Amino acid sequence: MGEKRKKIDPKIEFDNSVHEEINNKLKRNKCMYEGCTSNAIWSHSISRSISLGEIARNGILLSPKSERAYPNKKYFIDEIGYRGASGFFGFCEVHDNILFEELDNHSIQTTMDIVTQLYRSVNYHYFNDSAQLIAQTRPLERLGKWDLALNAINKNKIYLSRLKNFQKELFQLMHYHDYLKVTPNPLPMTKSKISNIIIFYKKLNFQVPIAINTIYSYGSNNEEFDLFVTNIPYKDSTDFLMMIDARYYNYFNDMLNYIFNADINILNYIERVMMSSEHWWLKPEIYEQFSEEKKRIVQEDLYCYAGLENEYDISIFDDIRYGLITGEPQFDHEREKLLSSLPERAPFEKRKNNMDYEIVAKILRSKKLVFERDV
Repeated sequence: MGEKRKKIDPKIEFDNSVHEEINNKLKRNKCMYEGCTSNAIWSHSISRSISLGEIARNGILLSPKSERAYPNKKYFIDEIGYRGASGFFGFCEVHDNILFEELDNHSIQTTMDIVTQLYRSVNYHYFNDSAQLIAQTRPLERLGKWDLALNAINKNKIYLSRLKNFQKELFQLMHYHDYLKVTPNPLPMTKSKISNIIIFYKKLNFQVPIAINTIYSYGSNNEEFDLFVTNIPYKDSTDFLMMIDARYYNYFNDMLNYIFNADINILNYIERVMMSSEHWWLKPEIYEQFSEEKKRIVQEDLYCYAGLENEYDISIFDDIRYGLITGEPQFDHEREKLLSSLPERAPFEKRKNNMDYEIVAKILRSKKLVFERDV
């Protein structure tokens, strides 16, 4: 008799099938350059040669991951090869080389470099989020929640249409505004309204050893709109960028001006992004120097921390923070994050249950359903 096949938990088998379906869709992608029908190669939204390679150790970075372990899933920080970090099947070999040659050879130097980097970042999200619709809808379909699945599909289409608009805006700027190629940024910080988008940019004169390419969606008055965040570390500097649709500038005005008012504010925002996004890649030594207790809290916070409302209360980049606040009495409150004692947290299971409730409530609110929470 042949060897008896090991029985696989149906839930895990279903998760694996969804994961395989996503991977198959991703690998069939064509070049995202307008009008090109060639097959896409594995590209990077952040330069592997002059950015990811500068913070990787022997080709390894750290990034948040999720573990498919029933009955629950959990987030944790794990290794990822720098070849995979920020990667996507975005462009054919020809267009990947032509479009991003400058960004793969030097940090941002001109306004055109800013526009091109943001075009690269937006395409990364369009590619990944197109496929992630499968992960959102398949579990709902399996449970017979067809109304919620249809709602997720419709919301995803609207979201992707917004990304497509950013793609078109940036593409046109790259090809029909040659003056951007010769317009250097005269200052290390700039706020620019270009066409229908507003870009905040600052070059920091030190390395923040984490690469970030993420997007947040906000809502107000029955409208949804997006905020793009990109952080690119180099050997001795960092480029930090944020982009919004110009129509929603008033919504973000105070927040953006506060963030770009001081380098310590940018650092705080980067740490907040770490706790509220999955699209970042960290220098391993930063995390490895944490105590075991600090590692535990940070990993639990990956699941539970809301991230968009308040600054994160634990320092991730201690050495950078210390350097920025030394001799600056107006930032004395930042010293609390450098103390040896860590903030107290409620038990993880309680925090997790509250977060799960908030996720379900958000889904139901999107369907305009109201229900009472059990106390």
